[in-house]
Amino acid sequence: MHRAILTLFALTTVLLSPLRCAAAPTKPNIIICMTDDQGWGDVACYGHKIVKTPHLDKMASHGIRFERFYANASMCSPTRAGTLTGRNNLRMGIGGPIASGRGHLPAREITLAEAIRDAGYTSGHFGKWHLGDIVNEEDPAHIMHPGLAGFDEWFTTRNVLPTHNPYNGKFGRDHHYYHNGRYVPESEGITGDDSAIVMDRTLQWIRKSAQQPDKPFFAFVCFHAVHNPLGMIPEYQQLYAAEGKKGVYYSNLTAIDAAMGRLRDELRTLKIGDNTMLWFCSDNGPNLKGDLDNAQGPGSKGPFRGSKGNLYEGGVRVPGILEWPAVVKQPRVEKAMVVTTDLFPTILEMINMPMPARPYDGVSVMKLIRGEPFERMNPVGFAAKGWRALQNDRYKLLRRKGKDTEYELYDMAADPFEKSDLASSQPQRVEQMRVALEAWVKSCEQSQAGNDYGAK
Repeated sequence: MHRAILTLFALTTVLLSPLRCAAAPTKPNIIICMTDDQGWGDVACYGHKIVKTPHLDKMASHGIRFERFYANASMCSPTRAGTLTGRNNLRMGIGGPIASGRGHLPAREITLAEAIRDAGYTSGHFGKWHLGDIVNEEDPAHIMHPGLAGFDEWFTTRNVLPTHNPYNGKFGRDHHYYHNGRYVPESEGITGDDSAIVMDRTLQWIRKSAQQPDKPFFAFVCFHAVHNPLGMIPEYQQLYAAEGKKGVYYSNLTAIDAAMGRLRDELRTLKIGDNTMLWFCSDNGPNLKGDLDNAQGPGSKGPFRGSKGNLYEGGVRVPGILEWPAVVKQPRVEKAMVVTTDLFPTILEMINMPMPARPYDGVSVMKLIRGEPFERMNPVGFAAKGWRALQNDRYKLLRRKGKDTEYELYDMAADPFEKSDLASSQPQRVEQMRVALEAWVKSCEQSQAGNDYGAK
């Protein structure tokens, strides 16, 4: 695939265990589950000492738990755009959350739902969208609902809403649920735990889709939790009674976990679990308040620096789990770098489909999934709200918002917590990476202008 990056870096070759997995069955089902603002440390199997996530823990124990799984940005809309297209959000001019009537996923982008349609897939989106308006609230030019992005079925909100009794809040109809374009009133079951509501509709569609075994499906399931406004989920209130205000946050994490448990159980009941590639991740790090080094809140970034909105590890390193019994026969913890933009090319390789002709930032990680030696040939660019970063398996170059000529350099192998800035002691490496970062940014600007070769 084409990449307009002038300088490549020598990457550390990742030698994986010699395990060999069975070849993937033809046209597996695909499910990507994405939470909102869930930090790397907000799962028990990632080290949280209080929160209860037994179903995600079990999912990890049956599949691959990624230690270095990254959202392609540190904010919601940018990551969703990158996940669906395999291209960094900067190529689409999406640098932060998309406000109503102020922006949308460009129609020229090719989404995963569109790309796999020719392979016979049907696609459904459930939950938070945040890539354009659902209805004409302010500017019809920014209507871009899932139906316009290749999804055959959608039960969707434009943005966030309360996580308990979703319609009880300050938000109007533009934040409420729409089913294939029709407004869904509260009387149609929009009460209680919102994660359960999202999963209810997901499972209804999966059951229907499973009745057509010759037509595989792709589901993009986007929970609103744990983004504010959070409501206590009563079913788990007693579980966290001693945690004070943090208990509200924890109850929503456990509600997500319960929804994932229902999904895993249903896949097995329908006897399609083995042939389903099931991903779980978050769209960015936790939403913490305060300065970069002293930010506080109920969410956990684990031992890392930073949080939502910036490009230190805490802002972009998130929980990432893959369960795929037909291929991942031996559970493991994977330390290689994987990014949400990798899902698009990985899935297309899995079903033997060519990549559309345009620059991509993600790479296929099918070799990694199969347990074969994998090497990421190009560094990964990140962009969010004026922040820029370039990262390979070893080093990370970072430029803060408003600091156009000041760069920080971190050795991610020796210093994953980004405590020691090496920029002053390694000026040659900084310059090398700076040139590559600027070339990548220029490539993204060409994409923003619609100058991609083969763009529709």
